[in-house]
This record gives sequence, C-alpha cells and structure tokens, in this order.
Amino acid sequence: MEALESELTCPVCLELFEEPLLLPCLHSMCRKCTEMLDTATKKAARKKKALNEGGAAAWKREPPRQPKGGAKLCCPTCRTEVPLDERGVDGLSRNMVLQNIVDRFRDARDKEKHDTAPPCQLCEGNARPTVKVCINCDVAYCEACLSTFHPARGPLAKHTLVTPGQYKGKAEAKVVMCAEHADEKVNMYCKVDEMPVCALCMMVGKHKGHQGAALSDAYKEKKDVLIEEVSALKDRNKEISQFVTAMHETCSKVQEEEKKLKLLKEEITKKEKHLQEAQSVVAYVEEVLKEKDQSCFLQAVKSTRERVKKSHDRDHLAAPADWEFKGFDFSGEAEALMAMDLSELVTSWHQCVQELSASSQGARGGRYSYQHYQWATNNLVDGQLDTYWRSDNDHEAQHWLQLQLRPGFQARTLRLSLVPQPAPEVWTENNKPVKVTVLTGDDFKNMTVLETVHVGKEQREIPVNIEAAKSFLKLKFCMKTPSYCIVSQLSIVASKPKANGFGYRY
Repeated sequence: MEALESELTCPVCLELFEEPLLLPCLHSMCRKCTEMLDTATKKAARKKKALNEGGAAAWKREPPRQPKGGAKLCCPTCRTEVPLDERGVDGLSRNMVLQNIVDRFRDARDKEKHDTAPPCQLCEGNARPTVKVCINCDVAYCEACLSTFHPARGPLAKHTLVTPGQYKGKAEAKVVMCAEHADEKVNMYCKVDEMPVCALCMMVGKHKGHQGAALSDAYKEKKDVLIEEVSALKDRNKEISQFVTAMHETCSKVQEEEKKLKLLKEEITKKEKHLQEAQSVVAYVEEVLKEKDQSCFLQAVKSTRERVKKSHDRDHLAAPADWEFKGFDFSGEAEALMAMDLSELVTSWHQCVQELSASSQGARGGRYSYQHYQWATNNLVDGQLDTYWRSDNDHEAQHWLQLQLRPGFQARTLRLSLVPQPAPEVWTENNKPVKVTVLTGDDFKNMTVLETVHVGKEQREIPVNIEAAKSFLKLKFCMKTPSYCIVSQLSIVASKPKANGFGYRY
C-alpha cells in the first residue's frame, strides 16, 4: 500500500489525485492543481510584462481579455514546458486509469481503517452501527431504523439490501473522451502515435493517414507487452533486494573498518532508494493491468511503459572494492563478497603485474618487464603525479597500453590519471583521449570489450571496474584527431592468490 501510495500522490498538493490530467510529458496533476498553476503562471507573466512596460503598479490593474491560446505550464515533476491550446486546461486528457486506481486504493484503505460497520445515517444522537445498506436509496440503516424507515413490504420490498462490506457506492461512469473532439468517445487506436483516438481523428484530424487498430486488438497486444516488461522489472527488483541483503550482512563483518562501512552504507542507501521507487512502479503497473476498460488502458499504457523502462536499473550490482574508488563486481553473487578475504587485496605492481607494453616503441613508451626493473624518469607507475607516458606517434588517432598479470592474480580495479600535475608544457587538450575502452581476455589475440568510458572535458582521472577473471588487459585510447597521447599515472587493485601446496610467496 505504501509503495503504491507514492505513485498516486499529486506532486503539487501532495494528496491523492483528484480528476488527474495527463500532461504531454507523461506526468499527471489534479485538475484543480493544474488550474491553479495555470492561473499563477498567467499572473506571473502579466506582472513581468507590466513591470517592464508600465511601472510597479501597472500589473495590479484589470488585465485586458486575452485568448487562451499560447499559454504554457511548467510540469512540477520534470520542469518541462507544457503548451496549452485555445481550450486551456480543458484541452488536456483526463488520466482515467490513474483515477480508477486511486478509487480502488481509497476503497481498500477505507476498508482497512474501518474494521467495524459505519454508523447509521438516520439515527439521532449517537448513531448505531449499520447492518444493511440499500443500493437503491444509497442509505445505511441500523437494525431499528431499517425496520422503521425501510420496511420489507410495499414498493421498498423490491430494493436491494447488502451488508456494509459489500456496498461499493454509486460509481461515476468513466468514459474516455477524445482530447481533440470533446463530444466524441475514443473508439480506435493510432499505432503511429500510440494513443486511443476517435473516428474523426483518423478521418480528418491529426491522425489522418495513420495506421489504426481496433481497441480490443491494441488492448491485448499492449497488455501482453507490459506484462512481459514488468515481469523483467520484478526479477531485477528481486536481484537488487538480495544484493542489499548481502550488503547488510557484509556491513556487520567489517564494523571495524569505518571507511569501508561508510562506502557500503552509501551504496545500500542508493540501491534501497532505487528499489523503493521501482517497487512503487511495479505496484502501479499491477493496478494498471487490472483495468478492464480498453480505451482507459490504452490511454495509459505508453506512459506506463516509459515508467517501467526508466525504473529498470541495468547497473552492475557492485560493492566498493578498494574502498576509495567505487565498485568492483563480485560476479553477481553475494556469496562471493562474503567469501572474499579482503586482506588479500594488493596494489603493488611488482607483485601482480608481470609485463606492461605500449603501442609505441620509444623513450616514454615501449615494452617494460618487471623481471628487469628498469624505468625511465617519466613512467606510468612511479607514483609521482608530475610524470607521464607519451606515445611517440602523432599520426594515429588510437593508442594502447597492455598489461599481463602474474599467474593467479585477478585485477579488480584500474585507475588512470589523464593529466599530470602540474601539466607539462607539451600537454594540451589534443593530447587527452576522448574515449578509453577496456578489453580483457586469456591472451592479447582474443580479447573482448569490457567497458567504454567517454572522457569529460574537465575529467582528470578514470576509475574502471574489472569484472572478468582474465590475466590479459588492454586500454585503448581514442583521440579526437591524430595526435600524441599523454597519460600520467596508472594504479591497480588486484586480488592476491592464496598460498597453496606449491608454496607461492609474494
């Protein structure tokens, strides 16, 4: 109930929607809130214009009568400008599906609140509990008032009496009317614009020449698609829920590590917020799927599918790895995180990297081996922020670095500093890559793309999560134009193999 209530709350009045109107941006507002916002917007525009033209008091005078056309609203949810035609607020479509869901939600909530029968409507003074409700009279009676005012004989004998729990009240007939032709009911579905329309729209209106379909056919097709999409969202929510549970368990195991605990809690909060929002969307979609009126359903299905797509989090479920740069992936399994021995993480290149090679063979590039530890002053892993590696070929738009790890080691994260500090005179914007692609594999000949990072204008470093347990890594730099490539420091966090019967020691 709580998850669904957030989806049924107007962003303006923060109450349950009353006569919700559907905006072009696919958000909704109460009619009264929309009218209030329209009035306030026009008043603000008139005041601004008057202040510019006639002084501080001019805007208070009675404004001249102006046509409604050309007015605009600002959606309170996404801040998108919503143009209004000559009909003003009346030109917006009523969100019938949302109204139906709100009505059902109110009925269910009221039923939870009132465990006892409602009071009799005819008692004077202290009203006695209702025992019957007449559907025809729309009146609730206690035992005494029922026999007095509604005898089971004469004309009233034909009335239908039900218990309070069975009575739903006299529901208002809800019919979806065409947004363009106010007197026409929608009776067709436009496949091009994905919305229910009337016959006039298809013959002479905005949808003339568009491919149409019967409401019943479109209803079945779109409902099946929405069911499939929300099913995928449910599965994803289940994964996130399990991941959050595993993260909570991990928090209890690293209480002594305050910094690690803080990062874990930040990730938990982020995922829990997303999970709560996604669960609200699921609750809303399940209510939409209950809608039996085909035109009502088809009016809302496009915006509902957009909500599902936006809520489908496709990020890797990853926890902080080096506790300074967010997130290495533990292969999608919470058990792997709890089984990992954090003391086995290492950051020393001498221990985990066997060989580093570059795309150019020069003083600052070339091939380097850790077996013969000979480095020039300007290198990638000396830990100095003012040193850098530069390719020797300014005729290529792509350059690369390759890493071969020692047997048994698995890279978790890489961090690449793009700009030396302070930047040398030879470095310019043209020497910074615009895109960095990370590849992994069992050897340098058979590699697959793991991640591509687009470098921002002000970005000075790139953290990369390594998800595959591969010994060969490659960083491919894409330049804006053929030019030298300059990067500064390259650091690594890797998992160290545990000692085994062969006696490895590092």
